[in-house]
Amino acid sequence: MSGRLGVAAVSVMCAVAVVIGFQFHAGAGKEPAQSSVATDASLPTDEPGDAASPFSLSTESATSSVQGPEAESAAAVSAQSVGKTDGGGASSTRASLDVAQLARTPIDDDEFDEVVAQLRANPALLQRLIDEFRQEQDPDRREQLMKLLGHAGGADVTLLASELVYSGDDASRTLGLQMLQRAQPGSAEVQQIASDLLASEIEPQILVGTLATLARPGTVNTENRGLLADQVAVMTSHPDAAVRGVSLDILSRLSTDGRDTPVLLAALSDSNERVRESAAYALVEHEDDSIAVRSSLWQMLQDTDQGVSPRSAAILALRSLTLTAEEKQELDAIERQLGQIRRLQ
Repeated sequence: MSGRLGVAAVSVMCAVAVVIGFQFHAGAGKEPAQSSVATDASLPTDEPGDAASPFSLSTESATSSVQGPEAESAAAVSAQSVGKTDGGGASSTRASLDVAQLARTPIDDDEFDEVVAQLRANPALLQRLIDEFRQEQDPDRREQLMKLLGHAGGADVTLLASELVYSGDDASRTLGLQMLQRAQPGSAEVQQIASDLLASEIEPQILVGTLATLARPGTVNTENRGLLADQVAVMTSHPDAAVRGVSLDILSRLSTDGRDTPVLLAALSDSNERVRESAAYALVEHEDDSIAVRSSLWQMLQDTDQGVSPRSAAILALRSLTLTAEEKQELDAIERQLGQIRRLQ
């Protein structure tokens, strides 16, 4: 299934931003078995998903690693000083962070990464920022602090996120889910929270956010991977089309033994075009390169009543499977036809 990672580069940054933008005109990848879990809007480069899918989920991750000495106790030094360089171009000595001023003004990517590195290196500083987040009332600053805390990760951040998720406030629940989506890859705690929510939630928006936390499932043991895959498979028949579409994308990341192939094939006939498209993308580099898979994709491709997008997704899926020279030529011909249709639209 890891071969799907190369295909995912077709269109990175479809993530929850796409799901939210899509909302099925009403408002709403595949993970290698041995990779490392987490929206902002971009999958980390080491674990891209099926970004071409309309429901493809993605996450943002800080790229910095922990460097240098542990941060000193907080002093009145603005976050704007972090990562600045002196006249000689060398990075200045790491300054302590004043959490009371952090995220009150914009910081660039380098500064963001440096702050995250300091938070990871200094548990006391991280706890102070958690306390600051709890006291903050401004929604815009809370969102910025959430991003920093989510990328910093750790047990204390996961605990904070779970408190938000299980609160009765919709805005806080959304922030909590976004924080979990940035959690460290392979977090068993995050996976357990997601599993609990999938078993108890019915609100489509919460379910979509919950599924997004599994966008990078990381190293999951065989039993847990199977349990999570079973829960996600149930979501593919949810009444809400956005939930169905996202669940197909996540199922394709969790499923590695072909047992969920019938679920993916059934979704090729979904009543919603975007769900059918997502199902086709979920079959790119599918582990079950069988006659049933290829026949279903060919049937979708040759159905002129299908939209251009689902048929294009079927082409991508078929190209990743075993085909004869004649079939490849037929794919080329149909792809040219679809290109002409697109230009006329």
